[in-house]
Amino acid sequence: RLVRESDDFSLHVVSQDENKTCLEGSTHESESPETSAVSIALCRSNPKEVYVVPRHGMTHLVFPSTIWTTLDALPGPSVLDVVKEQHNLLVAMPRDTFKILHLHAMEELAQGGIDVEGNIELAKTINASMWGILSSFREDRGSPGSPGGLAGDCYGGHAFWDAEQIIWPNLLMFHPDIAKDALQYRFHSQRVARKNAAQAGKVGLKFPWESAVSGFEVSPWRPAAREIHVNG
Repeated sequence: RLVRESDDFSLHVVSQDENKTCLEGSTHESESPETSAVSIALCRSNPKEVYVVPRHGMTHLVFPSTIWTTLDALPGPSVLDVVKEQHNLLVAMPRDTFKILHLHAMEELAQGGIDVEGNIELAKTINASMWGILSSFREDRGSPGSPGGLAGDCYGGHAFWDAEQIIWPNLLMFHPDIAKDALQYRFHSQRVARKNAAQAGKVGLKFPWESAVSGFEVSPWRPAAREIHVNG
């Protein structure tokens, strides 16, 4: 049964019982002729038909969900197998355990910061910006992130030269392990960048104005392919 379709992907129910519903699907198109469509799977806990809330009371409801795609490093044979296993582990945890683990991990990540003597508002702004950066990068992704990170849809979430020019130096100073992993994206996509340079009659690497998983140009702006003044 088709339950969700957009211009980009479709999802179908593949299994359903009293406790959870699992869906599987894929993107409609691949990012480039050299890549495959992205497979997607998710499992979510089902709500009950009726919940009784005491008069003047409050009820806290939690519906755990797991989602995985083939863009992630799969710890199992398929995205569907992984989300099912992860969902079973999640619902088996004592209540709020996953939330506590998450908060602890984020507190560890946020240790340290920048103090601006005599200007607490500026210090708040700086550290809020750093938090936005840290929330958008992971050590195991090999991706530079986009100018807007997870806070918005800036440049469609594509890799952009802002990452190395503006964001990356901050990571390098305070979180060198994350900075190293972010820069790996350019290393892994250098084959495509060398091909781009050759097509432009140049020698070396020409990274796209905007790129994503494949490393090919994905900008919807037509003149993007001619933009070479900022990325060498």
